[in-house]
Amino acid sequence: MVSRVRHGAAVRCAGRAGELADTVSLFGAPQHPYTEARLSAVLRPDPAAREDSRRIRLEGDVADPANPPPGCPFHPRCRYRQADCETRVPVLRALADARSVACHYAEELELRGVRTAEQTTEQTTEQTTEQTTEKSTLGTKSGRGAQP
Repeated sequence: MVSRVRHGAAVRCAGRAGELADTVSLFGAPQHPYTEARLSAVLRPDPAAREDSRRIRLEGDVADPANPPPGCPFHPRCRYRQADCETRVPVLRALADARSVACHYAEELELRGVRTAEQTTEQTTEQTTEQTTEKSTLGTKSGRGAQP
């Protein structure tokens, strides 16, 4: 479940907070495996934003908040789980970038987020600028560049 909290978002897993962050950071660079999995299921209407999407299909049963498994409540379905995830409950802790996450390995994981419409527009603008610069450089090298 993803919900907005003031200027940010909160992702809950098995009834517990998994990640709290500003919306752009959470969507662009999640730090909790459950957040990554949830974001991978987001439908992207812009084809440019869809190109790198690969839906993460979680295996196993959803944890019961009334009777969570020992350790991390997400460990039975987590594709990054380690042995200690089955025994140690992660605490929600603050990271350097003003977000909080309940994952033992948040700093070590490189998780995929989703691009926002704003990021997609910026990337398209950058690519267009690079292509234009490349074409003008090629034209100049071949003698077809702009005349003074």
